[in-house]
Amino acid sequence: MFIPTPAPFVGYHAGLFVSRRDGGQRHAERTIDSHELIVVRSGVLGMHEDDERIEVSAGEALVLTAGHRHGGTADYGHDLSFHWLHFCCPTPHDGLELPRHSRPRRPDLLMELMARYQDDRISGAATPATSGLLVHLMLAELAAAPPARAVGGATAHLVGRAEAWIGHHYHEAVSTSDVARVLDCNPDHLGRAFRMVTGRTLVQALHANRLSEARRRLIETSEDIAAIARDCGFGDLAHFRRIFRRTTGTAPGAFRALHARTNVNTF
Repeated sequence: MFIPTPAPFVGYHAGLFVSRRDGGQRHAERTIDSHELIVVRSGVLGMHEDDERIEVSAGEALVLTAGHRHGGTADYGHDLSFHWLHFCCPTPHDGLELPRHSRPRRPDLLMELMARYQDDRISGAATPATSGLLVHLMLAELAAAPPARAVGGATAHLVGRAEAWIGHHYHEAVSTSDVARVLDCNPDHLGRAFRMVTGRTLVQALHANRLSEARRRLIETSEDIAAIARDCGFGDLAHFRRIFRRTTGTAPGAFRALHARTNVNTF
């Protein structure tokens, strides 16, 4: 049975950028005829579009508009990595209201969709319909995302400190109580503030950081899965496999095989 699958969005080139050193390189200055979606995996990306300057942190997304001048405002840091995708909307459709700079509630899912898009293109499995639908799913995630740093003042500062600490210590045997103790605040207050700003709990943030690094190593290295689990902060391999499957829907080994093809560009 043939079922028509209209694809209002068209995806073009995509990849994963990984910075290998400090200084001397930044995003090119250009004006292009397609939109660009960027999702930062680690580090901070400094960008501008026309006269607006934007800093995109890990777990945040940026949509650059076709026909507008954009480029980097700072050199790439050694820890910077981000997914990127060029796309356009050639046919009329109902449309999605996308924030320019946002904090997706499920950044890991968004990055999984971008990795799937790349894998399909590199493996030859992509069709215009399936590629368009994957782009649509990515943009639907963005449409549901709150603008980045929508909460200001002391609450945003506290949550930012918590995220930064988790980002540096997720691989250790730490708990949410440890985060609150280090920040010298009430655990319940920190938990409520963190969920209000980020849309997830501290436990989910710890798991997300650990899983993000585990996925990176599964894709980019040939390290033993047990070693990856241990180095990323999971107490034992069985726990890692359980959390990984519950989050991604697949086992670590199958995930590695699925994402073996990724277009990685570096500086």
